[in-house]
Amino acid sequence: MFVTPCSHVLCIGCHDKKRNKALCPATRCKREKGATLAVTDSFLKVAVGQGHLQAHVQRALRMGLWSEKPTALWKSMQSYLRQDPGVKFVVTSIWTAPLDILDECFKSKPELKVGRYQGNTRPHVREALRERFVSSTREDSINVLLLSLLSGGVGLNLAAKEANVVMYIYEPDYNPANEWQVEARVHRIGAENHQVTICRLITADSDEEGIQKIQRLKTAIVEGSWGESDEEGVALQHYQMLFDAYDLEDPAEEPPRTSKRRLE
Repeated sequence: MFVTPCSHVLCIGCHDKKRNKALCPATRCKREKGATLAVTDSFLKVAVGQGHLQAHVQRALRMGLWSEKPTALWKSMQSYLRQDPGVKFVVTSIWTAPLDILDECFKSKPELKVGRYQGNTRPHVREALRERFVSSTREDSINVLLLSLLSGGVGLNLAAKEANVVMYIYEPDYNPANEWQVEARVHRIGAENHQVTICRLITADSDEEGIQKIQRLKTAIVEGSWGESDEEGVALQHYQMLFDAYDLEDPAEEPPRTSKRRLE
């Protein structure tokens, strides 16, 4: 990946398309063009999954130099908070890196009391986090839970007793069943007075749209093969569509890449 002078991150594909003069992905950023710096995970993080970001990344986030998805997430959360100050939020991600970044972003928001639940969270800490989230009367209650999608998908009850809940699925999973499992964590029976809202954050014109297409095809195959349907299975072309969905870009559209090496 590459970092712009304003500390925003570009993937290799976007960087190459701009031929080393990459447009900043943040619409609010005034510094639109400039040379970019190739980085690795160690450039961004001290310890993956521990919320320990490098100092320069922390500075950028504290200055408000957020990428588009965290910005869109915060705007949506503000909208819900204006309607209902007691609302609870669950933000789920497949990866720990987005949770690290969101954790740092939310530190500057006094409206948010944040907890973190992921694979390396100890059992007694997990139960304490759950209790702090589902309760609105405790002094140490939290209104935002950053949740690892796979860690929180099974055996976790996040049904808040006294509040509406909004769950954000930060990026799509290739296996739609994983999302169904984590959605079930916030739903409960007999909660007529409380509302549960599921929001999916999908970046336009990105591979996330391709993953959503794969999700729909997988769901159609499962429902057609084993669901309550009059059809006997799914036609062969549906399976072919599933394989075709993985081809997100047409290789013919990109010019061939050449490599030149200087002889010393």
